[in-house]
Parts: sequence; structure tokens; C-alpha cells
Amino acid sequence: MRGAIYSRVSTEMQDYSKQTNELRDYASKNDIEVVYVFEEKESGFNNDRPEFEKLRKLTKQDIDIVLVWEISRLSRRSIYLQQQIEDFTNKGICIYSYKENLHTLNRDGTKNDQANLVIAITATIAEQEAITLKARTLSGKRHKILKEGHSYASTAPYGYDYNKLTKRLSINIEEAEIIKRIFQLSIDGYSTYRIPIILNAEGILSKKKNKWTQNSIRTILDNPVYMGKAEYHIKSEKPKNGKTYRKPIESVSIDVPAIITADIYQQSKEQTKARTNRSNSTGTKYLPLLRGLIVCPKCGRRYAYSNNYQYYRCSNKHIDGSLCNSKTITTKLETIIWNIVKTFFYKELAAGKAQEKIEPLLAEIESYKQQILLLDGKQAELTTKANIIVDTAIEIKSQFPNMPTLYINKMKEIEVINKEVGKYQQEIDRLEKLIHSNESRIKNINKASEDSSIVDSITDEVEKYNLVHKAVDKIMIFGEGKTSIIVVTFSTGQTIYLGYFSKRNSKYYIIFQPSQDIYFDTQNAKGYINHIKEKPTINTDGTIYLGDLKGEDREYGIIDFVNYLDIEENRQYY
Repeated sequence: MRGAIYSRVSTEMQDYSKQTNELRDYASKNDIEVVYVFEEKESGFNNDRPEFEKLRKLTKQDIDIVLVWEISRLSRRSIYLQQQIEDFTNKGICIYSYKENLHTLNRDGTKNDQANLVIAITATIAEQEAITLKARTLSGKRHKILKEGHSYASTAPYGYDYNKLTKRLSINIEEAEIIKRIFQLSIDGYSTYRIPIILNAEGILSKKKNKWTQNSIRTILDNPVYMGKAEYHIKSEKPKNGKTYRKPIESVSIDVPAIITADIYQQSKEQTKARTNRSNSTGTKYLPLLRGLIVCPKCGRRYAYSNNYQYYRCSNKHIDGSLCNSKTITTKLETIIWNIVKTFFYKELAAGKAQEKIEPLLAEIESYKQQILLLDGKQAELTTKANIIVDTAIEIKSQFPNMPTLYINKMKEIEVINKEVGKYQQEIDRLEKLIHSNESRIKNINKASEDSSIVDSITDEVEKYNLVHKAVDKIMIFGEGKTSIIVVTFSTGQTIYLGYFSKRNSKYYIIFQPSQDIYFDTQNAKGYINHIKEKPTINTDGTIYLGDLKGEDREYGIIDFVNYLDIEENRQYY
């Protein structure tokens, strides 16, 4: 006879080789030629099994018998199992169960009613036992998790360590600081695209010593374990289409040590949701980068963005229905503002933040060095003491050769001192490692703050929008003809002047920081430049008098003011 072997186990941890090997031996002893072997790791409650489907498609022309180790290998569901046996019987194919020693067909090819009755009863009992065992297992898991606080996580999430004895999570102090920082960055408006760039630039690695990705950051921000609520999936759906993700059907939550507060967790979720909503609300449409930031210098209303003409203008309407005639500006201003935010705000802020992080590290290094000095002093004292005892021991051995015990006791004292010196040296070595570690962290922080690629790598429109709106307080545009002076006020209080030329062939704009000598008055829309008198006062006796040299403030219109500032050092090219 020609036969097919079907072996099945339920989980990846189990092995079906024992089933296959025993069935091969049986086939060899009973003159059955094994022409097909089907093996798979699938639950018997799952009717959709790839290898079993291949077996079902075989006909009497392909095989005469199907060999299984026990009847439940075909299915754990009683009705489905009997349907499959009926299908094979109708094809004239016998099914043999090795463990129960049952044939579904007699030697003459007729149906073995007795065997089929036994199979029906056995399958029903087996199905009920499997369901009961599964329910008992789930109940046991619930008890372990809810009553005893046991964790079933095979690996602790970043920020925690897993104690195999207590089966509980404990906080990893160093990793917990990174978790706090990730959530704070999220609250501050940094997206899951931006956060891994910052961490990777600073050389901070994940628990598996890999670089951070968007998915790994998203997983952290979505995990309630960090606010003290560990969620465990007791039951999950089978992964679909070859994927590994299992959709949870039943979950439980237990209390664990919290790294952040529930309020911080919720703030992060709200920020993430807000970013997503802004992104979804725009869809494929353009997201106006400066929406709500430009303030009309005439009426104080915010500029609106015109999607049809791609420019910003005051949205205020007069009684007669006409719009405020304040200066309009094209979306070209967006590129200018984005470049300024990168140059004058975020890079300076990054440097300031870097110094904030470096200062406590430097303080720690100084503290470690002071501790090393103290330990060096202790070592020196012990060394001096040991030298004195050595000299004494040598003297005793020389003067009192008949008193070896006294000499041995002195040498033991030296041994104790040497152990103490060794302990001090171990502590010195540990402190030197900490110093080296802090020096490396300082180096990485400086490298990150100097790396313009961190800011330049931002391409996401929503991310740009968040950064610009955090950096810029307001923008005011004053125009005269085709020339504009644009006053940009940052949230830090810093002000920048922009000289902008509409419909001019030049590929640059003017950028200038105001001072006491050069400034623009937004109340009367005039520029003022303090000109120092070129020639000092010459006294009658021929001496030069410098004491009363004073400047003279001259008033300029917008065109003349911008033209005065239009020098090479103030130009910024697109």
C-alpha cells in the first residue's frame, strides 16, 4: 500500500519528529510505502491548516492509507474530525491511528463501523478535555497575574528588569531616565520620527543594543506599563497572513513600579493624537506652516492662508465687505521662517540644552575626582603603615629568631592592610570608569548639539509645523511697494528683522538682528538708524574733543531701511 504520514503539534516549542519516526517504523513493518509526509505546528482547533489541506486533496490514485500518531492529530474538533474521516472513507482511503490502533476501513475496503464509533466517542471526550484544560490554564494564568502579581513577559520592557525568582518587574534606574526623557520629548511636540534621531545621535541604544526606530519609540509611548499598569494578553487571535502579531482577545492589568505619572502618560497620548489629527485633517492638502502666526500690523487680526492663490493675508473684513489692505505675502516666507527657526532658535536652544545636560555631568566628574583624592590619601596612609610594620617584622626576625609567631603575626597585619589597600583601589577603578563614562556622554551630547543633520533631517510637515509654532510667537509684515520688512518675534523674546523683496530677481533675503543703533518701530512702521558724527569737534587750540560725540537717529521708510541693511554680510541666499 501507498501511505501518507500526517504529524502535528500545537506550538512552536513542540517537536513532531517522534510522531513521524514511529509512523515510519510502523509503515516499514507493515509493507506500506510512505510517499507523502506532512508535518506542521498548528492548533488542532484550527481547521485552516496548510499541510492538512494538502493531505485532504489527495485521492485514491495517490494513496491507500493515512497514518496518524493519534486520532486527535487530524483535529481537536469532534464534528470536523468525523467529517474528514467520512470524506477519506468516500474516497476509499483508510485512516490508521497508531495510538488507538484503529482502522477506519476493513481489509476489504468496507467501512469499519466499530472503529468509527470509537473514534466519535474518543474525539468528543478529547475535545471536551482540551477545552477544559485550556480554560484551566487561562484561569491559572489569571490567578498568577492578578493574585500573585507574576509577570508572563519573557523579556522586560525597556526601563525595567525582570526578576526570574519573583517573576516581577523592577525599575532599571539608568533606562528609566531615558523613558522619562522620551515621554517629555513627546509632550514637547517631538514626533516618533524625531525622537529616535535625537537618541541615536547621542549614542543611546535600546535594551538589545540596537538603534532606536519609529516603531520602538511608538511601542514605548503606547505602553501603559510606564505609568504603573502592566497589561498582559491572556488570549490572542492567531496571526494572519504569516504575520507574528496576535490581536488580543482577553487582557488583564496589574500594578507594577511606575516610571512616569499617569498625567504625563496622558499628556503624551494627547500630543500624539493632536499631531495625528493635524496630519489627517490636511490629508493630501497643503498644511500652512505659518497659519495663525502672522499678525496684521493695522487691525491686529491673524492672517489667513488662501489655498487658491497660496499666500497669506489679513482675514479682517470692513463694513463695506472689503478686506484689510495689509501687505500680503506668498508661501515663500515659509521657507525663510523654517531656515531661521533652524538657525537662530533650535540650534541655539540645542547648545543651551546641551550645556544644561553637561553641567551636572561635570559636577559628578569633579565629585569623583575629589573622592579619588581622598582614597589616594587613605592608600598612602596604609602604605606608610605597612612599610613600618614590614621594617618591624624584619627587625623581629633578625633580633628574635626563636620567636617566629611574632614575625608571622606582623606579616598577617600586613596582609590585612594590603586587602584594605586593594579595596580602596577597586573603588578608585570604579570611580575612574564613571569619570570615563561621563566624559563619553559629554562628548556625545556635544556631538549631537553640533550635528545640524538632526534638524535638517526633519521633512515631515506636521513635525515642522509643531517646531515652528513652538519657536515663533508672532510675525508682522510691513510693506512698501515690492519691499517688505518682516519682524519675527520668537517665544524666547528674541527678535529678527527680515528684508524681503517680492518679484525681484535676486535669490536672497536680508536678515538682521536689531540693536540700540538700528531698530524698527512697529507703531509707526519706520526704521531708525543711529549715525555717529563722522568728524569730532576740533577746538580753537587745534586739539580734538571726543567727550560729547553723540549719534543722531535718522528716520527711514521701509524701502530705504531695507536697502540700508542690504549688504553682503546680511544676505541669506535661498
